[in-house]
Amino acid sequence: MPNKTLSLAMVIFISAVTVASSFAVLIPEEPKIQVAHMPEPKEKLEQPTEQAPEKTTTPKEPVQKQEQPVAPKAPEPAVQVKQPPAKAQKPYRRVELPWRDIQLLAHMVQGEARGEPFIGKVAVASVVINRLQRPNFPDTVAGIIYGAGEFCTVRDGQINLPPNSESYRAVQMALGGWDPSYGSLYFYNPARSTSKWIFSRPIRVQYGQHVFAG
Repeated sequence: MPNKTLSLAMVIFISAVTVASSFAVLIPEEPKIQVAHMPEPKEKLEQPTEQAPEKTTTPKEPVQKQEQPVAPKAPEPAVQVKQPPAKAQKPYRRVELPWRDIQLLAHMVQGEARGEPFIGKVAVASVVINRLQRPNFPDTVAGIIYGAGEFCTVRDGQINLPPNSESYRAVQMALGGWDPSYGSLYFYNPARSTSKWIFSRPIRVQYGQHVFAG
């Protein structure tokens, strides 16, 4: 009996193991979860760091004390001088002559310089006016023109020629202050003059055939 019981137990055990193994085959295995390994971070490359340029220290200049600017003084108000009202003045003339003298002077210009340029006519009238202002000459136009041997136009009678408008205008210009003879007291034609003394006078200017001397 005991042997039968043991055999029976063995059979049951074997059957149980067989059943268990069959169950194990039927149950699917759990899938294995693969854990992805993250790659290990590479070592960070050391980037070269830029070095700040060294600060150069310049020697400090000595600080000069600045003088405070002096405030300019306020300009003093200009003094206004009251001037009397301007009066109407006569046209300026170097010499005032009566009409008789102006007419005689125009005869002189016509007889002496009728063929000369206008500036030469004014210079001839200026010579007579310059003599009026000198103490060593007569103080009248007639006294200067009719002086003994002064002008050939008196000797040959050309002083009596009627003056034209240009001769009168030349006299007016000379009386007004224009002196193209530059203060000359004499004039002559070197081609006709025979006086050695006149040639000794310093020449100042020449117009046409007339030389004007001091």
